[in-house]
Amino acid sequence: KDKTRDAGQSRGLMIVRRRVALLVETSRAYARGLVRGVAQYVREHGHWTIDFTPRGLSDPPPTWLRGWQGDGILARINDHRMAEAVLKTGAPVVDLRRVLVDLAVPTVGPDDEAVARLAWEHFREHGFRHFAVCGMPRGLQPPMDRRQDCFQQIVQGHGDRCEMFCLRPRRHSSEAWDQEQDRLASWIGRLPQPAAIYACNDDYGMRVLDACRRAGVLVPEEVAVLGVGNDECLCHVSNPPLSSVDLDAERIGYRAAELLDHLMAGKLAPKQPVLIPPR
Repeated sequence: KDKTRDAGQSRGLMIVRRRVALLVETSRAYARGLVRGVAQYVREHGHWTIDFTPRGLSDPPPTWLRGWQGDGILARINDHRMAEAVLKTGAPVVDLRRVLVDLAVPTVGPDDEAVARLAWEHFREHGFRHFAVCGMPRGLQPPMDRRQDCFQQIVQGHGDRCEMFCLRPRRHSSEAWDQEQDRLASWIGRLPQPAAIYACNDDYGMRVLDACRRAGVLVPEEVAVLGVGNDECLCHVSNPPLSSVDLDAERIGYRAAELLDHLMAGKLAPKQPVLIPPR
């Protein structure tokens, strides 16, 4: 293990500097917010050495992880290949992705019920009474399932109806994407107006706005749209600009680093996921 004693501790204190692998993508604003939160924790406590290289969410485990001798890992574990690689190190792990439901490691992430409630309250404050959700087909990403289900349950719990539309991810040809957008536009055109649509993330919020244009629906006068993630690039490139729930990624990253510190100190992992409310 790469633990070194800091010099110059005149008061007789010994600081153990721990080596931590940070396996978080840099391709999206949310993940970069996580990295900033971890960096803030490191600045405040000053006893970590970070192994970090820019990466994408679906990239394979970095080659340097093989044979890596460190003390802890913060990771966005997106598939079983990454899960196997980080668990093989034997180091404590905190997952910030929460996609693999069978992964027995502590996790930190957004409180999806609080996110959905904030979105619903925002719509209600603006007078909307007809609600809908645009999300992914079930089973692709469990966090998106939770986010969509929470919103629908909150709406129905207050006596209102909530329509649901499952939109396939953009992984097909341009023609297939146009067909999917036309299908979404047709659904939007049938909603009772004024309607409020909660999109599971900002990518889907952009697609809802595109479909509104195709359907000739005015935003926000006839349909209001709210995304999740507050990715400034996506929100500003949208026309009109997309409103979005800020997940407070920096706080999530900070809390994950704090939890990993506890694990590396030999403390027990929490039995339940650590959930952070939106900002």
